[in-house]
Amino acid sequence: MFAMAKEKVETSSHNSRELEALRRENESLKREIENLRKQLNNSSTQTKEEQEFYEGILKQLLTSYEDGISFLQSTIEENLENLQEVNELNSQTTSIANSIEEETQDIVASVENVQQFTSQLNDDSQSLNDSVMSIAQIINLIKDISDQTNLLANLFDLRYL
Repeated sequence: MFAMAKEKVETSSHNSRELEALRRENESLKREIENLRKQLNNSSTQTKEEQEFYEGILKQLLTSYEDGISFLQSTIEENLENLQEVNELNSQTTSIANSIEEETQDIVASVENVQQFTSQLNDDSQSLNDSVMSIAQIINLIKDISDQTNLLANLFDLRYL
């Protein structure tokens, strides 16, 4: 999209140079037309054919000038429309990028919350595991005491039987 905008700007720059060249040509044609008018006015001795010839040249120059100006004007109008479209697309792109940035920040915050909960769950799981290990040790101790008590009771029974 930015390449399209760059192309439009380059086209606009090219059109500006073209416009300046046409303006210089326009000034040159104006001077030539003025010279032809002076010649036409000063040459009362010219024949009708010569006058018609100069009038034809004058008409052709004027027509050429009008065509060049019309072309230039339509090209500039088209470029302005294209630049407006580029500006609208850039605005839309900026809006979408801002929206994506906000959504990304929300996702990052959610991931951080999940990470905190996971860390807390891991700590709780470790604590539970430690408690289970302590209970297992106590049960083993009670079993050992029970085994020793049973052994003593058996020895006592054997001794007095």
